[in-house]
Amino acid sequence: MLNFKLEELTNSFQNKEESLIFLKENQIPVENFIKDSLEEKLIEPNFNDLARLLKICQCFKPINIIEYGCGFSSYIFHHYLTKDHAYKISKKKHLQINEVHNRYLNLTANRLNKNDSNVKIILEECQVVRDKYRDDGSHYYLTNYSFVPDVIYLDGPDPNDIEKSFFSEVTQRVPISSDILKIESWLMPGTILIVDGRIANVRYLKRSFTRNWEWDTNSTNDCSIAILNEQPYGRKDFENLKKRGLIK
Repeated sequence: MLNFKLEELTNSFQNKEESLIFLKENQIPVENFIKDSLEEKLIEPNFNDLARLLKICQCFKPINIIEYGCGFSSYIFHHYLTKDHAYKISKKKHLQINEVHNRYLNLTANRLNKNDSNVKIILEECQVVRDKYRDDGSHYYLTNYSFVPDVIYLDGPDPNDIEKSFFSEVTQRVPISSDILKIESWLMPGTILIVDGRIANVRYLKRSFTRNWEWDTNSTNDCSIAILNEQPYGRKDFENLKKRGLIK
């Protein structure tokens, strides 16, 4: 099967000073992040989370990334894709950002350096709708997909963004995304799923997934990571996983 040590990643970066050092060593403009959060009245970035995201990318070498909910994490993913950490291939790299709020999407887009023509940025401003097919209280982003992701980051939506959620007081419910369930059948072996907090959603996905996912959750860091741990589909998939270090 695949070569991975998820617990080393979920357990990483519990110290802000350590995280800041790591981010600065990798040319992440943390001072600009702090300034931006103050000027735009945003939640101050969690540098432990951002450092962990960058380290995960460096370990698993994705070239196609999807995130649900945007923010400073979007910069981390885009920065990684434009650097030499992403292994050299002829195909274009992709970053798709799904977000409900136009303001946050524009703020995020303005942070990204769009000079690298080998990275395609897909900005999806979309609603979050109730999943009527499952009819279990879950929801999904009304978005489109044009590539198969290597890494998926689930950090949205806010309960207030779920349309027709049946809750008059949305603060009384937790978000339960079914987005990954809708695309699970065509994900490739070695796909990495990162969930920021959202333990109720993690438990829902664990119960609902039909394929062989391996999980690790760190309650201190409030972070969960899963990998689709299956044999490669064929020679091309085997070579891809080998390049990414998931097969020795």
